[in-house]
Parts: sequence; structure tokens; C-alpha cells
Amino acid sequence: MEKEYLSSDTTCQADENEDMQQEWLAPEFLNDIKYLELPNHKLTLKPGVAVMLLRNIDQASGLCNGTRLIVKELGNNKIGATVVTDRNIGDKVALLAKLVFTHGQLYVALSRVKSRSGLKVLILDEDGIPKSSTTNVMFKEVFNNI
Repeated sequence: MEKEYLSSDTTCQADENEDMQQEWLAPEFLNDIKYLELPNHKLTLKPGVAVMLLRNIDQASGLCNGTRLIVKELGNNKIGATVVTDRNIGDKVALLAKLVFTHGQLYVALSRVKSRSGLKVLILDEDGIPKSSTTNVMFKEVFNNI
């Protein structure tokens, strides 16, 4: 059974205040963008299909740009797969299992808030239950050349 995964199709309210023509921010326009560095709006997968990572997700675990996997299971926030290339052949992995910001994204998002009353953060656990904290991911490789 195949499953569709969609990108977010709304714009940030701060973007709507910019000096930009609003038709450029319409969901229909944003969802139709096809660009080499940007994933398509809709991704349709089914168990047994081969996929390749386009970004480094977890280098220590071998989940790097170019790693090939076979999709095994499809969930709402998780894709279960088996690695079929490189040194991690046979490893079972979960993609998208943890909803976390990459380094710097939370800081950037929070730095754009103009007042405390304008700040709202919704954090959900794996079961969709609201939480009061999240994980700030820091890759130790960032400090290698300091």
C-alpha cells in the first residue's frame, strides 16, 4: 500500500508582510516548484521501493547523501527502511522518527519573534501528546576545527 508525504504548504506570517507579490507565496505556486536542491512537494512511497538519501541525516550511522535504502514500513511520521549500500548494509533505520530542528533552526525561528506574546511553540511526542521541551541537536563535528 503506497503512502503520500506532503511538504508544508503554508507561509510564515512574517513572510506575508514582506514587499513581495502575494501570488509568489500561494500554496499552489510553492507546491509546483521543481528545483534540483529542493525536494518535490509530494513524495509517494510504498514498501519495497528503493530510495536514496539526498542529504546527510546521521553521518555516524552512515545515513549520508547517496546512501541507498529499501523502504519496509510507512508511518505518519516515520519511514522504516533497510540500508543496502556502504558499510551499514542490512541496518534497519527509521527516517523522520524524531521531529527535531536541525542546528540553528530553532534559534533563527525564535530570533524573529518581536515579543513574548508573539511566541508560540508546539512540541508533540511520538503519540501526538504536547510536551514542554525538545531536543537541540548539536553535531560535535561542528567543533572539530576550533
